[in-house]
Amino acid sequence: MKLKDIQNGWMKIPTEWYRETSVKSCREHAMIQWLVMNANITESEWNGITVKRGQVVTSLSKLSEGVQQSQQQTRNTLDNIVNNKEVTKTATKTYTIITICNFDNYVGLNFYDNKEENKEATQRATQRATKKQHSEQQQIRDIIEKKDIESTSRTDVLEDAEIIDISEDAGKNSKRVRAREKPETPKEVTWRDSFEVYLQDCRDAWKRWVGNREWMAERQRFNPGVNIKLTLEKACKEFWATEAGWLHKKKSRCKTIDWKRIFEYAISQKTNRVYERSKDNSRGKDGLTDEEREQFERTFQGIINASRGR
Repeated sequence: MKLKDIQNGWMKIPTEWYRETSVKSCREHAMIQWLVMNANITESEWNGITVKRGQVVTSLSKLSEGVQQSQQQTRNTLDNIVNNKEVTKTATKTYTIITICNFDNYVGLNFYDNKEENKEATQRATQRATKKQHSEQQQIRDIIEKKDIESTSRTDVLEDAEIIDISEDAGKNSKRVRAREKPETPKEVTWRDSFEVYLQDCRDAWKRWVGNREWMAERQRFNPGVNIKLTLEKACKEFWATEAGWLHKKKSRCKTIDWKRIFEYAISQKTNRVYERSKDNSRGKDGLTDEEREQFERTFQGIINASRGR
């Protein structure tokens, strides 16, 4: 039974606490107050351990949660009140027993005034504590039982297992469960593994970027007079959509192919460029435009006329 469970129980606050307002002092007072309210009023047993009056069985995490401080702050505050001889502590790996020095000085006097009333309150508090303890124990049992069910109902243990009789080997009636090997998950085929996957990736990228009006307009602005679509088609058919292009790309360490960058670089290569043809400036079989041919003829005629004048 704890002081906080008693209807008429209360804690006396020392007068000097009101004069000490530092953060350190406030944390120490808050921890002492929590310990007093959660300490045993009467001697009892916990997991086979005798917990005396004025003692609290707790842990660092539970104490930290109760006083609303971080675990490091809780550890430092607890060390401070131990050094100040406000409390003593006995720590184990799983729990800590804290004994409050001068515990009776903190307990409210009303707890002793009406013995009959407090006796009933004590009984009610004991019943609540017992009920809570039983509830916690049942929760623990439920958790353990649930884990046992889960551990025996896993598909990789039952559904993918076979029972083998080993009685002949062991010399007694016994059985052993051997898990079957799970089938290997098929590996995903990437562009590095298959030329067909690479080729389809190239087709998809070509359709995507040729169909992007903003990107095509920007390429046309940067490359005046160049037929962007035919240039890309030429670059793909002559190299990037061939096994030579695939083998060349496999030499890189990239996981994915940046087709946008490849296409931009292909357009900038003179060997890939296909220029626009116009009626007024078309090239003939001699490789010259009408304007170039006319200028060449005028120059050639000038040379002939100059030679005749001599």
